[in-house]
Amino acid sequence: MKLQCKKILVDIKISNLDEKFNAELKTKQISVLVSGNKEIINLLKDGDIEAYVDLKNLKEGSYDLPLNIKKPDNIDKVSYDPQKVSVSIKPKEESEVTNAN
Repeated sequence: MKLQCKKILVDIKISNLDEKFNAELKTKQISVLVSGNKEIINLLKDGDIEAYVDLKNLKEGSYDLPLNIKKPDNIDKVSYDPQKVSVSIKPKEESEVTNAN
């Protein structure tokens, strides 16, 4: 089995944000280095590797949060930088809350 490494740019997503808030990420993308079987690495497409921050139970404020990476089971190793991202959580404007319903 021939191993291969590949660097992929991944957009950071937000997970579990309370609907009363907006969140802004200081860093929008990260570089992820994946390694595994050459055939599998060559078949990777956008969306196979996901990066996200979990904002569950967080209220207004600024946070440095760890990144979570979701990858296919057949990818052996993943490394990424940065390991944490800064997130700013603010209440939605009154008009945004009423328009959402």
